[in-house]
Amino acid sequence: MTGKDEAELSGLLRAAIAGDERAYADFLHRIAALVRGFVRRKIVQGGVDPEDVVQETLLAIHVKRHTWRPDAPVLPWVYAIARFKLIDAFRRRGRRIEVEIDEIAETFAEPETETVSERDINRALEG
Repeated sequence: MTGKDEAELSGLLRAAIAGDERAYADFLHRIAALVRGFVRRKIVQGGVDPEDVVQETLLAIHVKRHTWRPDAPVLPWVYAIARFKLIDAFRRRGRRIEVEIDEIAETFAEPETETVSERDINRALEG
């Protein structure tokens, strides 16, 4: 992003806050593409859907747009929100342990060979 892009985005958000719906739609469309790229670069492994993070970020921007200071650059503000939403997504993923039911069934179906072997060893040592 260039300084010109930053200025355009800031102008769009200013107009959006003033009530210009078309500017707001354009702002969200452009920001969504930037946030999507940012999130995809940060997600190295699965478990987090980038589109969910993008949607949560856009919703947070919508709800908190009044907190943006017009004298400050808009992109650091947007990326900070995206970063916090990404952290939230990783935390939620960490709380959720996903195990396929087939894996559980296989675990319980396996015979306890080690226990039998230990018993045999103990008998051999005692006898």
